[in-house]
Amino acid sequence: MVDESIESGLKLERVQRSMEYLLAAVIPAILAIMLFSYVLFREFFEVFFALSIIVAILMIVPAFRIHRLHYEIWSRNTLPIRFVTALMGMVYIVAVSIFSVSMVSVYEGLAPDQPMTLVIVGGLVMGLIILMAYNARYKETLLAMEKKHFTKDPRQMESKVMAFLTEKGLHYKKYPGDRRWRVALEESGLNIRISPIGRKGTEINVENINEENKDLFREIREFLDGDPRPYPSTRPSPSQSLSDGRS
Repeated sequence: MVDESIESGLKLERVQRSMEYLLAAVIPAILAIMLFSYVLFREFFEVFFALSIIVAILMIVPAFRIHRLHYEIWSRNTLPIRFVTALMGMVYIVAVSIFSVSMVSVYEGLAPDQPMTLVIVGGLVMGLIILMAYNARYKETLLAMEKKHFTKDPRQMESKVMAFLTEKGLHYKKYPGDRRWRVALEESGLNIRISPIGRKGTEINVENINEENKDLFREIREFLDGDPRPYPSTRPSPSQSLSDGRS
C-alpha cells in the first residue's frame, strides 16, 4: 500500500510538472511564433494558430489524470502554485512577444505607438503583477494544505468526519452549507473542508498543517481512508448555520 502511494505520488508530481512546463513554456512559445509568423511568415500563421488550439485542448489529458490521481492519494495542494508560476511565464513571454512583434511590424494596429498595443502590453504587465502578488500572498497557505477525492457522497464523508471528532473528543466549530461543510478544530488550528465533486464524489481539504498538528492530520487521514462503516447522520437542522461543541 505504501509503495502504491509513493508510485501514485510520483505520477502526480510528473503530471503536474508537465502541465507547468506546457503552460509556462510550450504554449507561450507557440503563441510567440504565431505572432511573429503573422508579420514575417504570414503563410505559416494558420498552422501555428491551429497548433496552439490543439495543444490547449490536449491540456485536458493531464488535467483528467491529476483529477483521477487525487482519488488514490493525499497530496499537498501544489497545483494552484504551479498554475500561477506557469501563468507568470506565459504572461511574460506573450507580453515580450507582442512588444517585439509591434517593433518590427509594418501593420497599423500593431505598431508600438498605437494605443491598442500599449493597452495590451500594459494589461499583461498588470496581470503579471497580480499573479506575483497572489503567489506571494497564498503560497504558504496552499502548501500547508492536503487534499484527496473520495467516491462517496459528501454527507457520508461529513458523517465520517464527525465520527472521528466524536471518537477523539475534539472541540470544533462547524460551518455547514449546501452539501459542503467547514470544520475548524480550534485547539490544533486545522480546518477540514468537505465539498462535492460531481454527483457523488467528495473532495476533502485539510488546511493549516504544520509540525504541531501533523500527527493529528495523520490520524484524520488514516481514519478517512479506512473501511467505510455505517455512521449516524450529523447533519444540522436547516435553521442552524453554526454548530459548536465537543464531539
